[in-house]
Amino acid sequence: MTWGAITSVTSSGLSVDFLAKYCIFSQEKLAKHKRAFEAADTDEDRYLNHWQVFMALREVSPSEALTYRILEIVDYYVTDGLTDLRLFAVMASLAQKITALE
Repeated sequence: MTWGAITSVTSSGLSVDFLAKYCIFSQEKLAKHKRAFEAADTDEDRYLNHWQVFMALREVSPSEALTYRILEIVDYYVTDGLTDLRLFAVMASLAQKITALE
């Protein structure tokens, strides 16, 4: 996946640049999330299943309980299918913001 694909407009109409502008995450954090995503994407299909999402979030969030809470906040269900890097980056950034507040 290229960085161009990361900064493109998502299906909801929001771009990663828009999210960075409002301090949802920086390019440096996006790079960290990308590394966690790629480490969890063991089949290299550029999507994470529910177990891979959980494992990747554990890399950016120190608490298992918090990881479950993040998935609940974003209304993520294991039956939802696959997660791409954009959605994962938003979930990981949310996890880091919440961790910083605690």
